[in-house]
Amino acid sequence: MLVLAKLADRLAKGQTKEMGQGILIECDSKNRENDRFVEAQIFESFDRNAIESMVPVSDKKLSRVEKLDQDIAISEFNSLSGKTK
Repeated sequence: MLVLAKLADRLAKGQTKEMGQGILIECDSKNRENDRFVEAQIFESFDRNAIESMVPVSDKKLSRVEKLDQDIAISEFNSLSGKTK
């Protein structure tokens, strides 16, 4: 219900599960006022155990530095969680 209330204008018939990240999180690296996402209250601690998986952003053109940051974050997450790429 929260997603529907906050992002209804971005939801449409025929959207796939793979499109979900782009719908739920939109980040404008130049102006944070343009960021759109769903916030949720998290009870107790939030650490790497709260994250099930990390996947690269596929529908956005990333700069070389952003791509490197993304690759490092995913690699570190996988290393800490015992997952292999």
